[in-house]
Amino acid sequence: MTPRPYTITLQYPTGEPTGLLVAKHTLWRGVAVAFPRALLGDTRDRAELNKPGVYVLSGDGRLYVGHSDAVGKRLSEHDTKHDTKKTFWNRAVVFVSETDKLNKAHGHYMEAELIRRLQEDGVDLENKNTPQRPSLSGEDTIFVDGFIEDILLLLPVLGVLHGASDQASFEAGDSGFLVAETAPEATSSTGIGPPQPGDYTMKVAGGIATLSKIDANRVLVYKGSRAVLKTAKGFARNRRTDAKHRTDLIESGVLAPSEDHRVFTKDQRFDSMGKAASVIRGSNTGADVWTAAETTSDE
Repeated sequence: MTPRPYTITLQYPTGEPTGLLVAKHTLWRGVAVAFPRALLGDTRDRAELNKPGVYVLSGDGRLYVGHSDAVGKRLSEHDTKHDTKKTFWNRAVVFVSETDKLNKAHGHYMEAELIRRLQEDGVDLENKNTPQRPSLSGEDTIFVDGFIEDILLLLPVLGVLHGASDQASFEAGDSGFLVAETAPEATSSTGIGPPQPGDYTMKVAGGIATLSKIDANRVLVYKGSRAVLKTAKGFARNRRTDAKHRTDLIESGVLAPSEDHRVFTKDQRFDSMGKAASVIRGSNTGADVWTAAETTSDE
């Protein structure tokens, strides 16, 4: 099928390019609303967030897909301290119908299909299960499948990636939006040693791993840092991109075996603290396992 030309319109209602964003395109009967988590309180009462729809939570290189009959209310639940499994997110993107045509069954269907499509493309999701699509009429199936295709057109524009190969190229900036960056020039250290100001450490495999930040997102894990010898059960399934990255580092000799653990034979850049932790621990781990290094001064 020949790709259809289309025009995307981006509206910034607050006048801030890093704030609330409303996106539409000419061939779609829907609307996307994207915003940093910090603006949830100012955004959840918008009409779009009181409709049935699907949403994507992102942060620290991690993604979660969900649906709700009233998306704003559901996001408020994710924002509470009681939802300990969704603490990672710093940005939400919501997709609803502009004509109020979506219903509860449509939302279930879209959630299941988006999860399936993204997982097939190798994108790591925080969703632990792949829900089954409900049965829809032929007319509804055609409508919802078309709606999903239009969502997938917008995901790259909104910084939510459709495809694993691109995932490492986008990370959350200070605003909570995913932004593309050109990889910086290689940075090196003198190897692991006494923690320096700005370093972060993590206890692992009977020793430590140490990293420092290259910029707002990228980090450098020091030569000599430890990693677990074997990954946790389900790691390859739940964090496929990180599992492949770890395998590549092992095969290239960057993560070498040493008795009951592995060790970095050279400095290694990662696209976020969370990804570094996931590869090092071989588990579904986030950035919160790193601790700012405590240093002492003679002064």
